[in-house]
Amino acid sequence: MSDQETLMVRSKLVEYLTKASKVFGVELKLNSDGICFFKHDISGLEFIIELPPQSDIVYFYSPICRIPYDHTEQFFEKLLENNLHGVANRQASFGLDAKTQNIVLTFSISMRHIDAVSLGNILANFVEVAERASHNTKKWIEENEKQHPLPDKDMGNLDVHATHNNLKMKV
Repeated sequence: MSDQETLMVRSKLVEYLTKASKVFGVELKLNSDGICFFKHDISGLEFIIELPPQSDIVYFYSPICRIPYDHTEQFFEKLLENNLHGVANRQASFGLDAKTQNIVLTFSISMRHIDAVSLGNILANFVEVAERASHNTKKWIEENEKQHPLPDKDMGNLDVHATHNNLKMKV
């Protein structure tokens, strides 16, 4: 994209976000990096809208939960089942932010396919889907913990001695 096209796309998104701000009652504003960040009042979820430089693709994303420490195999299996064809999440998909170890819900669309009204609809839909996904992932984690309980840390008064390199340890 040329610099002029980039400016036009960015100015359209700024216009659309300004209109959406009035509808949602929250300031939606792109910073100099092309990122709009806001936190949902009710759910507390964080949302990001991003228009990368030299791109006409708008990204919507929200961290949903951290990867659970236990039963990750069952968790990821359930996550992938719900990711299939985007059906469960209205075309949004789950991803992994390796830096933060967060599961992120994401959706992207070209600016060529949206106007101010559709941006508002996409955003409202995405917030609703993210809230449901957050609730569901927490539920999956709880279900996994119930189905696969971890052994008690306190194993009673066991007096077990292990030796390693002539050292004795009481466990």
